[in-house]
Amino acid sequence: MIVRRWGDGHFLDNRLGWRGSAASTAPLYGKTGGQVVNRDANATLPPGPGLRAWRVLRDADFLTGDVAQRMARASLIGLLAGIVGLLITNWRTHGTGNAPPGGDFVCFWVAAKFAAAGHALAAYDPALIYQAEHQTEALPKDVFLPFYYPPSWLLLLLPFAALPYIAAWLGFAASSFALWVGFVRKLLLNGTQANREQSAALWYGLLGFPGLLLTSGNGQNGFLSAACFAAYGVWGDRRPYLGGAALGLLCYKPQLALSVPVVLFAARRFRASFWAGVSAVVLTGLSAAVFGIAPWQAFFHVLPDASTMFAAGMRAPFKLVSVLGAFRVLGLLGTAANVVQLGVSLTVLVVLARAAWRRPGAGLEAALMAAAALLMTPYTMDYDLPIAAVAVAIVFAQAQSRGFKPWEKLTLLALYTLPLLGPALARGLAVPVAPLVLLAVFACTVRRAAPVHGGAAPTSVAVA
Repeated sequence: MIVRRWGDGHFLDNRLGWRGSAASTAPLYGKTGGQVVNRDANATLPPGPGLRAWRVLRDADFLTGDVAQRMARASLIGLLAGIVGLLITNWRTHGTGNAPPGGDFVCFWVAAKFAAAGHALAAYDPALIYQAEHQTEALPKDVFLPFYYPPSWLLLLLPFAALPYIAAWLGFAASSFALWVGFVRKLLLNGTQANREQSAALWYGLLGFPGLLLTSGNGQNGFLSAACFAAYGVWGDRRPYLGGAALGLLCYKPQLALSVPVVLFAARRFRASFWAGVSAVVLTGLSAAVFGIAPWQAFFHVLPDASTMFAAGMRAPFKLVSVLGAFRVLGLLGTAANVVQLGVSLTVLVVLARAAWRRPGAGLEAALMAAAALLMTPYTMDYDLPIAAVAVAIVFAQAQSRGFKPWEKLTLLALYTLPLLGPALARGLAVPVAPLVLLAVFACTVRRAAPVHGGAAPTSVAVA
C-alpha cells in the first residue's frame, strides 16, 4: 500500500480535506515552472456583486473541513432519526395493507421464495406474484410490484429467501450498504492511512449519506450496483481479475452497465474485460443450471411489459433521475424527449470513450463508468444515486493531492444532498435538478481524467 502524509494542505483541519482558498490556490489555478499562475478568466473584470457571487459559488471556499464535517454529522443524526421512524412506522403498519415495508424488496423476496421452493418460473407470472405479494399483507390491494429482473438476480437473492420478510429486507439493506461503505472508504483514503480524527470524519460522511434512507427504504439494489463500480476502482490496477469480475456482476441490471464496455475497451483493459465477461457468463450459467432455461425464456417474454410500463409513465416521474425523467417531470412527453435523451446518451458515450482512452487509472476509470452510467439510460431511478456517489468519492480523493478545481466543491455537495433534495424539488416544485447534477458530476470526472500539465495522464493511487 502506498502511504502519503496527511498533513496540512491535504486534510484541512486534519479532517475532511476541504482546502480553503489560501491552501488551494496553487492546485486550483495551476503551476508553471514552479510559480503559481492565475488562470482566472475573470481576473481582469471589475469586482461587481455578480462576479463576486460567481466566484463564491465557483470556489466554494465556505465549504471548509469544519463545515463539511458538521454537515455530515447533521446528516447522520437526521438519517438515524429517519431510520428509527421508518422502522417504527413499518412495524406498526406491517400487516395492515397500508404501507409496504422495504418497498420494492417485497417482489424480490417473493420471487426468491418461489425460486427457493423450486418454482423460479413463477417469479415471472404476474398473477402468482400479485397473489404472493398480498399474502405478505405488506401491500395495499391496488399495488402490484412485478419482477422484471433476470434469473441471475434471483440467484443472488436466494440466501434471503430463508429469512422472514422483515429480517430479509434489513439483512439485504445492511449487507449491500456495508459493501458500498467498505469499497468507497478505500477509494476516499486513496492509498493513505488516516488517523483517528480523519477516520471519524470519513465515517460521518459515509454513514450520513442521505441515499441510505432512499435506497434501503425502497428495498432496492443501488448500493450493491455502486459497490461493483467501486470494487473496480479499488482492484482494477493491481487485481484486474477481481475488478473485472465485480463489473461482470452487473449483468443482473444490464442497463446500468452500458458504460462498462466503453471504458474497458477504450482504456485497453483487456484482462479486466475478459474477467468481466467470465463473471457475467458464470453467473448467468449458474442461474440456468440451478433454475433451468424456462425462467430465462420467461424473463425475455416479460421484458416488453417492463418497457410498456415505463413508456406509459407508470413509474413516478419524480423518482427518475435521467434526462427523460426530467422531461416527464416538466410534463413534456413524446418524441422530443426521447430524442434529447438519445442525444445525451450518445454524447456521453463519445466523451466517455475519449476520456478513457487516456488510461487515467482504475480509480478514475471507475469514476467515469459510474458517472456515465446514470446518464446513458433513461431507466435510472433516485435509488441508483449511490452509483454517482462513487464518482464523487474518487474526485474528492483526487482533490486531496491536487486541490479542488473550480465548481468541484459545489458539485460534490449537490450530489451528496441530491437523494434528499432531488425528489422533493421534482415532486413538490416540478424542478428536476437530478440530471443537471449528474451532468456536472460527469463533467468534473472527465476533467479529472484529462492529462495534467506536461501531457501526462493523471494516475490513481493504487489501493491494496
